[in-house]
Amino acid sequence: MKKIDKDEILKRARKESNKEYEDRVFLKAMNKSMVVVAILCLFFAISKLIFSAIGKFEQGIPFFEFIAVLLGCLSANQLFIYKKIKNKKYIISSVLYGIAFLANVIMYFIYTYKFVISI
Repeated sequence: MKKIDKDEILKRARKESNKEYEDRVFLKAMNKSMVVVAILCLFFAISKLIFSAIGKFEQGIPFFEFIAVLLGCLSANQLFIYKKIKNKKYIISSVLYGIAFLANVIMYFIYTYKFVISI
């Protein structure tokens, strides 16, 4: 067996510790970015509701695009976690978020098309 000296062991430990730290920072950044995306989507959705009320539209202006953005981010986030952790609950939630994302994208295009034709 090859004998590893003390300096080599310390060097490896520092690399592993640094990688763990980078992973924690990355996870924290992902979590904070998801919160920012959620807040922005809510802000724009609420502003769209207010403008709809001010404009006295017969029907409110739908805001499927904001929900689609949020669901797309959640789906990608869960897929990324699944790739690293390999727990089935993450792939299931990723697929469910993905399906909801696609449904909102389809609804966005349907309502946008109807709105453009009615003008």
